[in-house]
Order: sequence, then C-alpha cells, then structure tokens
Amino acid sequence: MSASRRRLRVLAAAGGVVAALLVAETVLRIAGPALHAPRIDSYAFLKLSEDPARLHWGFDPGVISWHAWDGDPYDTLPPGERMDYDDVDARGLRGPTPPDDGLPRVLFVGDSFTFGEGVRREDTFVERVGARLREQGTDVRPRNAGVPGYGTFEASLRLPALLESEAPAAVVLVFVPNDPIHVSDAFGRDDDLLKRGGVSPWTPRLVAVVRRALRDAERTRETEAWYLEHYFGAQRPAWLRAQEALLDMQVRCAEAGAAFGVAYFPLLHAVGEPPLDRIADEVRAACDAVEIPFVDLTPALEDGDEQRLWLHPVDHHPNARAHRLVAEPLAAFAADLLARSRR
Repeated sequence: MSASRRRLRVLAAAGGVVAALLVAETVLRIAGPALHAPRIDSYAFLKLSEDPARLHWGFDPGVISWHAWDGDPYDTLPPGERMDYDDVDARGLRGPTPPDDGLPRVLFVGDSFTFGEGVRREDTFVERVGARLREQGTDVRPRNAGVPGYGTFEASLRLPALLESEAPAAVVLVFVPNDPIHVSDAFGRDDDLLKRGGVSPWTPRLVAVVRRALRDAERTRETEAWYLEHYFGAQRPAWLRAQEALLDMQVRCAEAGAAFGVAYFPLLHAVGEPPLDRIADEVRAACDAVEIPFVDLTPALEDGDEQRLWLHPVDHHPNARAHRLVAEPLAAFAADLLARSRR
C-alpha cells in the first residue's frame, strides 16, 4: 500500500472518530444526564479577632450576602434561583430583632444548616420551631444565630456575647458532622458531601460524563474517610477540641441560667447508614458523658430519597422540606430545655 493511501485511511479513521465524538456530544447535550454549574455565592464575612489562629466569621451588616444556582430541578429554590439574605439584623442574627417583651428566647447556634442557606427565613427550622411551640401554647422568641462556615469552636467563641445580648432561656447547638473540621481544611475540596463540584457549561459533556462515572464512587469513599478521620483517625484532635468547646458552652449557659442542648443534624448523604452513622453515636456519647441533653434528628430525615431533601444537585444543603421534617423533634427538644431553664 502506498504512503498516500495509508495517510488517506488514517485521515478517514480520524475523521470517523471525530464525527462519532461529535454525535455523542450532541446526544449527551440533548438527552444525556443533567450537568450543573457550581453554585455562585457572595458572603459578607469578616474575620474577627478572638483567635487569630482560626477563622471566626461574622456578618458585615452593610452588605447583603446571596447565593445563586443555575436552575431549580428539585423545585425548592426561590424565584430566579437566587437567594438574597437581606434579613440579617445588626447583631448578625437572621430575622428581625424581637421586642423586649419578656417572652423566653430560644437561641439556635450552628452553621449553614441553622442559618438556612437557600431557604426562606420563614421556612427554616428555627422559625418552624417557634411556630410549633406557639401552637402548643408556649409563646417563645426563636433566634437564629447560625453562621455559614462556623464550627463548634467558632460557635463557642461567639456564645458569650449572645448570652449577654439575647439572654436566652434555652440554647440549642445544631451539630453537623463537619463542625470539628477547620473551615480552611474544606476550602479547595471538590466534594465535601455538601457540594458536588459542578461542571462549567464549556466543558464537553462527554468528558464530564466519563469523568463523573470514573470518579464519583472513589471520590465519595475518599470524602467519607476524610470525615471519619476527624473523629477516629489522625485528625481526631479536631473532634477533641470540639468536645472542649461543647463543655465550655454548657458551663457558660449554666452560669447564665440558660438550658443547653445539642441537636445532631446529619449530612444528607447515606442518612443513618454506614459509615457516617458512627459520628452520631460518637457525638451522643460525648454529650452523655457530661450530661448535655442530646437529640438525633437522623430518624426524621430517613425517608429513603435524599435528593428530595437537597437544595440542588450540586448543593446538598437541606431544603425547606428537610427543615420542616426536623422541626417537630426540635420543637419537642426545645420545650424540654425550656422546662429545665432557670430563667
């Protein structure tokens, strides 16, 4: 065979491959699995000075934070797939500052789950708990002191000022499995079981689908191991420090006459199943050891379809439905704490 004919065959074969790839790309864009861009966000965070060695964030009251998504496939997001958090008061709490009317205040501290990323304020479990208690004849003022990015240590730093300004009768720390993990350790992770990377609209769909098929299972196992490492492995000192923070919060609340308790809110990933179910048992045991009241919200979320609880395919924060599901056990827990309060 002549050299020119071989070149023609090579060119024809290459052309066939290119044509096949183009067809596959077209089919995937039209009828393939949905691929979403990463969430866009703008948070007005400040780095405060209580502990320069760790990030301790608060809100800049002069700037409105927001999130935006590339669509609403689960029908959970506000119109326009954008949430503007314009309801944060001057103290950095979500919601209007209540009047000083003598009603007992229940203070919820925690991270983005408590704050309610992507969820209207009236649909957050904080507001729903207040409504539920009022239905049961207990009029309270729920206060949402959740700050996205906070862990247990940061919450403990902020608590003394909140105890003074809010004078709550009860304090509920909503504990999420990533709370002992320093926020800077989570930066740069493509997958922390709360966010699932996302794909640029310019990425070839064929590349994205193949990459996801090859990496998703392995990436999930690596991320699960990363979480467990902070409780049972090389990073366990982070959990031990979080336990110290829990004890400090318990003591400070007792000194202020407020009842203190911990509510465990699982990641919306294999809810109640191995391997992350070990974390709930570990947190419960730590609370039991120092007599901190504890409630596990996992049973309220075990409905067999985690996607129904997500904000978005690339954003697995709890949506309004998840907030509603946990409100009932949280209301009962808050009522029990109020009965223990000395205020």
